[in-house]
This record gives sequence, structure tokens and C-alpha cells, in this order.
Amino acid sequence: MELHILSAEMSRSKIIPIEGDLEVNDEPQKKFAEILPEIVIAKELSGLSSCSGSRTASFCRVNAIHCVQGKYPLELLKHWDLYHKNKGSENDRPGRSSYAV
Repeated sequence: MELHILSAEMSRSKIIPIEGDLEVNDEPQKKFAEILPEIVIAKELSGLSSCSGSRTASFCRVNAIHCVQGKYPLELLKHWDLYHKNKGSENDRPGRSSYAV
């Protein structure tokens, strides 16, 4: 499951549940080792956005990556519910797990 949020600062967050026992979208959650390559690739491509020779101007710059554990923030759940109500989502509603943000 991925949740992309557009904030006032025009930044996006990608939230991925990891290391949990519950299935998400009828699939087991990924282990940290499975998302590590995605993290490395995103950071490397992000670094190219400031190079003069090679550029990835349309790629979202990575500001930070965090792994957190605990209850999903109520404010994010409200936004998820509103999006799902207005546009629909094929993803399961977020719950309690560890997340890579």
C-alpha cells in the first residue's frame, strides 16, 4: 500500500507498511531488506537532479527516509478516508504496523 500526500509545500510522502504480520492488499508485507533496493535507487536518482551532466528533473527529490513503528496517525487516516470517499482506492485502509516513510 502506498499513500501519497500533497502538502502545502508541494512535497509528497510515500508510506509503505513493512515487517508486519497482517496482509495488505492480499499480499504479505515486505521485509525491510526487500524495500532497501528501492530506497537506494530513489536516493541515487534524487542525487542526479542537481548534476549538470545527468539530470532527472522530473524525478521527486528525496528529502529524507524514515522507518517508524506504531499506530497510524489519525490525521493521515482522515486524509486517506477522504481520498477514498472522493476518488476511491484499491488499497486497504492503513492500520497498525511498521512503516517506511
